[in-house]
Amino acid sequence: MSTPLKLSHNELAALLKSVFRACFGHTQDWAAMAHSVLWLEAHGFGGLDMLMEAMHKECYLSPFAGDITETETGYAVNFKGGHSITAVHMMADLLVEAGHKYGTGTLEIKGAKQTSALIAALTHCDRHGFAAQLTGHDYCAHIAAGDDCPALYEGAYDRIILTCAAEFSAPEGKCLQTSRQLQSQKHETLMNGLAIDPNIYAALMKVADRTLVEASEASRKGAGE
Repeated sequence: MSTPLKLSHNELAALLKSVFRACFGHTQDWAAMAHSVLWLEAHGFGGLDMLMEAMHKECYLSPFAGDITETETGYAVNFKGGHSITAVHMMADLLVEAGHKYGTGTLEIKGAKQTSALIAALTHCDRHGFAAQLTGHDYCAHIAAGDDCPALYEGAYDRIILTCAAEFSAPEGKCLQTSRQLQSQKHETLMNGLAIDPNIYAALMKVADRTLVEASEASRKGAGE
């Protein structure tokens, strides 16, 4: 088994930005995409594994190509089998918009792979002054306004729903992981670095190198060569 590589948060963030830039250019907010994956990885949710699962064999990622329709309190989002890891930032923006518009905003998620990635959207709501919640099939993630991290609660749900509001109570189910525990996990990776599988690192570097090659060619053309 290969020895994991250790990367700092800044090193992984820079690599992820290059990966998303290579895949999407300026058609997507690749900095926000990178932040979502880094947040998931630093808090123990396997952001890099999700990213590799979403990546095609040709080392490309597909943008969100689903349908978004308005509801009475927000939006219904059908991913049509797409991966949510590349749309966390988009879902976060939609949820905050719904919160401002309706007071209590909701997103109902259908047809998405890796819905656990959407937990990263909760911190975006918190930065806008909202409490937020993600209900999954067997858990609920809840972040109170002013907290840096969500807490995870036991529960059984038949729908994937993101909710945000100025304030609402945490679920009554058993707490599986506290906000403080998630914060401690992030602090540990800040102090000691993130352990990255060398094979994943090599795959990401392969994608990121496309950005460097394209920039180099553009630079030569701009220089009149």
